Amino acid sequence: MAELIEAIQAFLHAENGEPIRYQGRFYSIDADIRAPVFGRLDVPILVGAFNKIMVRTAGRVADGILGHGVFTDRWWTELVEPELAGGAEASGRDVASLRRWGWLITAIDDEDPQRAIREARLQIAFYLTVRTYDSLVELHGWQDEVAAI
Repeated sequence: MAELIEAIQAFLHAENGEPIRYQGRFYSIDADIRAPVFGRLDVPILVGAFNKIMVRTAGRVADGILGHGVFTDRWWTELVEPELAGGAEASGRDVASLRRWGWLITAIDDEDPQRAIREARLQIAFYLTVRTYDSLVELHGWQDEVAAI
């Protein structure tokens, strides 16, 4: 993921007509920008990261992180912020400059608001049963509830 971000940044930060050279373990680029673009594009790259390694990678090379809809304040505080800072520090970056965005799980049903609430709850329940999110479940001590789901 880190290399992919660096390769994309090479394109975004190039001037029109400027050669782009990037050599990594997974990506190799030897190209020229020949598009009707008037210079560098300032497009933030956010990583949809959940667990420690991806959050750290976001801190090291991306412009920030896009948090998951099941993130809690405690998850942001105890896992995301320290790992984001560790990644930023490893590459000499200021963690305060990194963006932190997230999204919410919502459902709308004007005819049946209780159905909308149930649908949102079902989506959260689904996420919590996926092994990727086990560390969040364990942090909060929700293993019994998730087992019941």
